[in-house]
Amino acid sequence: MKINSLKIKMLMLEKGFNIGSLAEKMNASRQWVGAILGRGYATPNMVIRLSKALDVDPKEISKLED
Repeated sequence: MKINSLKIKMLMLEKGFNIGSLAEKMNASRQWVGAILGRGYATPNMVIRLSKALDVDPKEISKLED
């Protein structure tokens, strides 16, 4: 599913996260989180993990598929 990488990066900045600290909070590798943000796609499970780590609704960081 498409994710809004820019929105996620803005949320990370607001909350004082870097990729490493976000990955730790998600229980994922730093490389995996970096890859997700770079390509703009993630599995539904990863979107949920991202949203929980950032304390937002999954819809806030998802994009509708074209």
